[in-house]
Amino acid sequence: MDDWLLHADGGRYDLWVYGPNGFVRELRGSMTGTHATPEIDLEYDVANRSIRVIARNEGRGEVALVVHANVYRTDGPWRLRVAPGRRVIREWALGASHHWYDFTVAGEHFERRFAGRMETGMPTFSDPAG
Repeated sequence: MDDWLLHADGGRYDLWVYGPNGFVRELRGSMTGTHATPEIDLEYDVANRSIRVIARNEGRGEVALVVHANVYRTDGPWRLRVAPGRRVIREWALGASHHWYDFTVAGEHFERRFAGRMETGMPTFSDPAG
């Protein structure tokens, strides 16, 4: 476990996490001011071969977010509006990309990237975008 002092960079952060199977998580943003700070989770639904982005808003104002497919898809972007105290769920099937995904969720002073390959226990395919 590690931690850092946000005030050292004026409240700005830019954290990257890498792992096997193209696993990438990028967290960028700013903790300064009074803007909203949504929380984003990504869930695998192995049975349905899909992923879910769950956007939560524990702030006092509505949060506007945009989800972009960085690779593997040609549709989107998808706009999410999350009311205070609520959550919004968006789901995408991964079969066409052999279970690879790469999405960025962005809002004011906020960005999260989720990339990788969902493990299914079945034979795998190399990254089709690589």
